[in-house]
Amino acid sequence: MLMVQTLTEEQINLLKNTTMKTGANVWDYIQEQSEDDRPWVIAGTLSLMKKGCGLSKLEINWEARNIRYAEK
Repeated sequence: MLMVQTLTEEQINLLKNTTMKTGANVWDYIQEQSEDDRPWVIAGTLSLMKKGCGLSKLEINWEARNIRYAEK
């Protein structure tokens, strides 16, 4: 499945300036992901931020998985 995702400059800056629970930078973590997984990790991260949840690799990946495989 091809997922085209366009981020606004505001979203990019938000991700670049957000720190995970471990102190790691969210944008760096996103960039470490494979090209195929990156859009899902971004969606999971933004979803958690919207919900006001903390950000850890496990939480981000779980949210990304839930979004990716949600019933259509």
